[in-house]
Amino acid sequence: MSGLAVKRHAAVNRSMIRARISHSVAAMLASLVLVLSNALADDDDAQNVKAFNTAYLAYKADAEAGDYESAADNAAKALAEGLPLFGNRTEEVRMLTFNLGLMLSLSGDEKAGFDRLEDAVALTERLHGKNAEQMVPIYEQLERIAGNLGRSRDQRAYAKREVALTTRYFGRRSPELADAALRAGLAYESANPKEAAKYFERAYSAASTEADPDGRIRRRSAAALGSMAYETDDLKEAEAWLLRAIDELSPDRPEMDDVEFRTRRQLVGLFERTGRGDLATEHCVAVGVYRPAKEAGSMQLLYTGEGPMYPENAILRNRTGTVVTRFNIDADGRVHDPELVSGGREFGDFMLDRVMEFRFAPQVLDDQPVVTEGFEFTTNFDID
Repeated sequence: MSGLAVKRHAAVNRSMIRARISHSVAAMLASLVLVLSNALADDDDAQNVKAFNTAYLAYKADAEAGDYESAADNAAKALAEGLPLFGNRTEEVRMLTFNLGLMLSLSGDEKAGFDRLEDAVALTERLHGKNAEQMVPIYEQLERIAGNLGRSRDQRAYAKREVALTTRYFGRRSPELADAALRAGLAYESANPKEAAKYFERAYSAASTEADPDGRIRRRSAAALGSMAYETDDLKEAEAWLLRAIDELSPDRPEMDDVEFRTRRQLVGLFERTGRGDLATEHCVAVGVYRPAKEAGSMQLLYTGEGPMYPENAILRNRTGTVVTRFNIDADGRVHDPELVSGGREFGDFMLDRVMEFRFAPQVLDDQPVVTEGFEFTTNFDID
């Protein structure tokens, strides 16, 4: 049995930002290796140089092994030992500060990591200028951590700066820009959809076949643009982008991820809303095949129709209730032969009409969609 909770004036929070690290730690470390000059190793500095080398090499080994907590401790020691050797406004200290911020964030102390990375920004600005290429990896990490910390305004600010500098130094058709613009779009998606759309379009444009060989960025950008168009009822634009997102799917994908699920669900709604329900069938079946319901006996509801989900008279009378209906679901995900199992006639008659507009992901047996008979569906009507 599956069900639907219907609440009058219920709000839906669609904001979700998935933070990630776009470069491997190993690649990041490779760009930050310090080489101490033999000139430093005179009699006066030999002990300090030894202490620095010991701490720095331990930091590198811990980071490469994925022991970020120990790596952060040793990065802090390397910074402390390096300050008297290099001075507090040198390139070496700038990179050591970045290392420490990165390791702190990866070890789980994201607030301390964020603060250290902002110190790295200040050092980079003093040494190289505010628009230096060296800012790009720092902005990327600050954007990531700000998202994790819920500091959305900071996240958007750093994402915007990263895109600007990435465009300058890597070009408009580069994998670096495609990745940065995608993350900027995700950062702006809930706060400023129009600005987010601009970044998603830049990401899609930058993600050539060479820059995005697996199509991940093109698919994610197209899906986001299609979703935003769908939510604003620009169905023609939505259809174009959502179908592009489907075209980017790999036939060898192991399962359906959340992006594909949302894309196919919106295509089902789009085709139903435009009187082309037969075209929705492909996507109903795809969900059933590639993302079957996790619980035995449950079905995935993909579309509920365009009519009201609460009887108008019941709203006026402030009435609530629970209804159980039973119906069959064919191999295309359509509802047939609904009947009322329990519940008052006011809500029951309403739901008998409404369920005929539903589209489900059909059950699948041996990779083939099959009919489901006698499926019971519970609807709870509540006013808050």
